[in-house]
Amino acid sequence: MQKTKKKVTLKDIALETGYSVNCVSRALMDASDISRQTKEKIQEVANRLGYVPNIAAASLKNGNSKIIGILYDNLLNPYYNTILAHVEDILNKKGYAFITFRAGKFDEKIYKDIISRNVEGLLSFLIPSEEVISIQRKRLFPTVIIGRKSKQVSSVYYDDAKGGYLAGKYLIEKGYKNSVYFGEIEDLVISKERSNGFKKAMLEANKKANIQFRPHGSRFTQMVDELLEKTPTVDSIFCFSDFVAYEVINELSVRNRNDIKIIGFDNIQKEIMMPYKLTTVGQDKELVAQDALNLLFEQITSKDKHIVKEIKEDVFLVE
Repeated sequence: MQKTKKKVTLKDIALETGYSVNCVSRALMDASDISRQTKEKIQEVANRLGYVPNIAAASLKNGNSKIIGILYDNLLNPYYNTILAHVEDILNKKGYAFITFRAGKFDEKIYKDIISRNVEGLLSFLIPSEEVISIQRKRLFPTVIIGRKSKQVSSVYYDDAKGGYLAGKYLIEKGYKNSVYFGEIEDLVISKERSNGFKKAMLEANKKANIQFRPHGSRFTQMVDELLEKTPTVDSIFCFSDFVAYEVINELSVRNRNDIKIIGFDNIQKEIMMPYKLTTVGQDKELVAQDALNLLFEQITSKDKHIVKEIKEDVFLVE
């Protein structure tokens, strides 16, 4: 039976080079008080022996894990991945990595799990519960919410009302007569904000806004069936997100209703190759990622851990 090769340690390098473990450790960290010649000799031996530094152990020692937590609720939603792609690029340049967490809601259980993983801070696509807010006030754990507004935690969010308004205005200007807003559940603030903007555009044109929110426990498939049955003359639908828009397009195609104009929200087609181009409300996702991380690192590095800031990102129509 082949013998398992043991992990190379700092002690192995010290024995090979004749230097102390402390000297080897400092040399591999590029300490200024270690000569260049000594560093090169130690690094050469480390490479030859196949030494791989234990980042986790180092983080426990210096209290800096260089890992950021990311929390979201839907692995299938491509919007999260487009933001994460930009987040990863920025973190790599800073020498950071990230670990993802998935939960249906941002409650005390997932919050404690995230903190226990020794991450330095958290970017969350979910709004924290009151229990989490209570813990947050005591621990002052660096946290930033992306895509949703929170008065109690730093957040980077979109001008959702403007997005809804732009979508409604576009449909009116293009001559659509019977437009509908398909929103997520009504108690989701950003869904309500988008509906308010859509409603404003309709009222300016002296039109009654047809607003429909997804009921708890239902699917947009059911909403499509009900809409076509009750309002067969519908000619356009503004969807809560691109994710919803593509689902609705698929359902309409199955029912041979490709005549209905669809507008989405998020412009995921900019980062992900989609089957066809979608009219949508977009935003600068790279700027969103940068602003969110700037807020997060401000909390991580600042002595004042009571920082709560918010940034509203602009949106624009993409045809």
